[in-house]
Amino acid sequence: MLRGYFWRVILEVDNKTLVDKINNGSDAGHFSNLIAAIQSIIAKDCDVRVCHVFRESNFAADHLASMSDENLIGFISHVSPPPSLGFWLIHDLYGVSYDRCV
Repeated sequence: MLRGYFWRVILEVDNKTLVDKINNGSDAGHFSNLIAAIQSIIAKDCDVRVCHVFRESNFAADHLASMSDENLIGFISHVSPPPSLGFWLIHDLYGVSYDRCV
């Protein structure tokens, strides 16, 4: 599925438990079918690395997710970044960071 588009992919996820379950193949409970589907997709002929990032470093992805319709399921591809994403991309470009509030 990914082959032909990307050879190497770094998938950054802000849910540490999910990352551990995908990488270690541990029991995923009621999400086991979803985890198995993700593992089968990333096991194809691509080099996919799934790693944890803190939520504070994932603002661009969070913004894209908030733009989608809550009832929409599937894959959305943008030809170019939506204008409202520019603010978060500029932050990434300049390495702007935020304190983690725990």
